[in-house]
Amino acid sequence: MTGTVYSRANASEVMEGWEYLVDEKIPLDIYTQAFYVPSLYSWLAHDSKQNIQVNEDTDISNVLEPLSLELLRLCYWINKCHQIITDKSLFENKLNEVRDSLGFQKEVEVKAQLNHKHTLVARILKDVNIPYWERELHANELSTELELGPFRSKISSLVPELMLAALIQEAGFDISFIPTTPGVKTCDLLFKSHKTEVKTFLDTQIEGNEENQMLKSMVDKIKTAGANVVVCQTGIDDMVQHYLSSSAILAVRRAKESDMYKLSKATGAQVVNNLDDLDAKDLGYAELVEERKIETDKWVFIDSPVSSTLE
Repeated sequence: MTGTVYSRANASEVMEGWEYLVDEKIPLDIYTQAFYVPSLYSWLAHDSKQNIQVNEDTDISNVLEPLSLELLRLCYWINKCHQIITDKSLFENKLNEVRDSLGFQKEVEVKAQLNHKHTLVARILKDVNIPYWERELHANELSTELELGPFRSKISSLVPELMLAALIQEAGFDISFIPTTPGVKTCDLLFKSHKTEVKTFLDTQIEGNEENQMLKSMVDKIKTAGANVVVCQTGIDDMVQHYLSSSAILAVRRAKESDMYKLSKATGAQVVNNLDDLDAKDLGYAELVEERKIETDKWVFIDSPVSSTLE
């Protein structure tokens, strides 16, 4: 999965996406059937000497790009979007477009046509009375027809857009999918601007002291509000980390936006974008907050009446 779908993908995520699309009545069986012959034919026509040996039983190719991989990528990225985009009404806009794009008005007829083509070519390939070159020609014609037909273009048009949306949302931006209106739609998605974290190198001790005072005042606002745990999406300046530690305030940095909203729901805390707006009423409650090491990873566990865990 990591070498063909995405570097951080795993089989369970792909299967979750597959099941999700099936539940949404997307005819994946038709696309699987349409992609099977071209994928198989490309492998049979491939020079196995170019393969890379993984172990005694397995060889892989870094050259082939079977059509079926595009279907797996669609499953992975739509599942990713479904998981991390917090506004489900916006995601529903894209899901409606996926349904319209991948659906067939005459689904039964499309399946019958594919079955007929596969059966016909299979009979030709099995008939030893037909010269080998002619059988190969028929297989190549069917493979080319399915590869260049509408099936691949429908899938390929959706994968990059879903991938872009998931990666941008994961980076901390807010994604909005634009509803499809014939003749009106001007773009596929919008994302809101993001505050940039900038570190500066100050030339004089005076400017350095001024910056330290500003950073300390930010921590004082957090302390005055009564918080003893802070979770934020961005990084935390080393000096701010020092002041927080001196005030016995635990800080968790670079949390995902989706985790921020889950934590807000679990603890009752409000997500605050400006420290000037922070007030005691924005704070939530958790019975226990602690860092635990699981294998090689460190996790922060926040136990509340509705349990939530952040990595």
